[in-house]
Amino acid sequence: MRCADASTWTRPYEDALQPGVIKERGETRGSALGDLTALDIEGACFAMDMALKAVVLVTEQGEAIIRSQIQRALAHAKAVYKDPHAALKATYHGLAADDGVVPTVITGPAGAGKSAMRTALKRTLVEQEMIRIDETHPPVPHVAFAECVVKQQSSMTGVLRRLASPEIAAGQVKVSQAEMPAQCSKWLRICGTCLFGVDETQFIAQSEGASTLVTKVLLGLSELQVPWFVICNYSLIWKLRNRRPAEAQQRLLADPVVLLPDAPQSVDWQRLLEEYQVVLGPTAGFKLMDHPVDLWNYCAGLKRKLRSLLVLAYRKARSDGVSVMLWDHVIKAFESDKYSVARADVNRLIACAGQSGDLRQDLQCPFDGPEIRSKTEVYAAKLREARQGTVSNAAIRASMNAQERRAVEAIEKAVEPPAPSGKVVQLERPKRQRRTLDSLLEAGQDFMASRPNKSGAKP
Repeated sequence: MRCADASTWTRPYEDALQPGVIKERGETRGSALGDLTALDIEGACFAMDMALKAVVLVTEQGEAIIRSQIQRALAHAKAVYKDPHAALKATYHGLAADDGVVPTVITGPAGAGKSAMRTALKRTLVEQEMIRIDETHPPVPHVAFAECVVKQQSSMTGVLRRLASPEIAAGQVKVSQAEMPAQCSKWLRICGTCLFGVDETQFIAQSEGASTLVTKVLLGLSELQVPWFVICNYSLIWKLRNRRPAEAQQRLLADPVVLLPDAPQSVDWQRLLEEYQVVLGPTAGFKLMDHPVDLWNYCAGLKRKLRSLLVLAYRKARSDGVSVMLWDHVIKAFESDKYSVARADVNRLIACAGQSGDLRQDLQCPFDGPEIRSKTEVYAAKLREARQGTVSNAAIRASMNAQERRAVEAIEKAVEPPAPSGKVVQLERPKRQRRTLDSLLEAGQDFMASRPNKSGAKP
């Protein structure tokens, strides 16, 4: 515990922005599983899934997003905590009414690594300590980053309670829904929290009135007067865009960031396969780094689907009576019934690359603009390349409907090399001379002369 000064609230963010710190603190490298043969099939698959899920890497995209959010927090800390007694003023006098803070909306296809990025950010700002503002007040916790994992909370009070004081969070003090934003805002100011993140919002968006509830919750969070971000899948944002008033959209969707899968040739994809190889160890009879494009084609670059595919491949191997999975097991896993839902999404993305109108909303980016369009087009280009891959061609065609097949044929036609230009030169064949009796006799004599002379043969 130490006494607070003007640098107390800015130091965690300034330290995190130093070169290399985000990766150093935020990453969790792969840890070898070891021998799984002592476990039954289900136990071994569970252990493998958990070990793969524990790998958290900070990609180039993820680091850029994390850095921008920490910079927002630092700017807030410098503005609000010039006076070390700012937290006490909020305790005694409350906070002046504000229009709310616009969140950064971090979105992307399900399984692209958004929650892993939040985990990396949390580890980067993990520092928590008790600080004493002056001798007349008890010490208070200093929390650089707070998180709110929504999951299946069914009310705004239930969501905001996660950002309130311990007494309110535990239900020991009853607070009305109208009072909850002010109580949370006061507690965050006391703790010196200059950034919070909200995740797993899709779980409250599955009922008829879901878009209304989500809007109410997000608007309540914006009243906390602290920089924040919210992680959403495409489908939730489409609901907000299609069903909510323009005023709510302007307050909640004004700062979008799209996180897309890394390219199969990228350093980040290569690093992920290397770490997964460490986890699998001797249970894999092939090197993942030898199949970067093939694996990408099987999961469309989505990490969650890749983990599922590898676990299913190991399950196939154990079901075949062997303890080491081979590449053939990966192919069988892709074609299996357990991967059918994931395979349908991958096939749909590949078949509809560049044709966004044919995609379901949970697979289609809801935002547009030069930067986002550039990123989505790069991803679409990789999906079109995946369509030309030899590994998943047969399985993809087998599961397509007529419309998807027509879309793929159009894509193939678009990427075919242009026909060679220039005139076609007609080569003239030499004219055959007319045969005569003399020419035939001469040819016959030449043929007989060329035959070898066998012993006993008549001349």
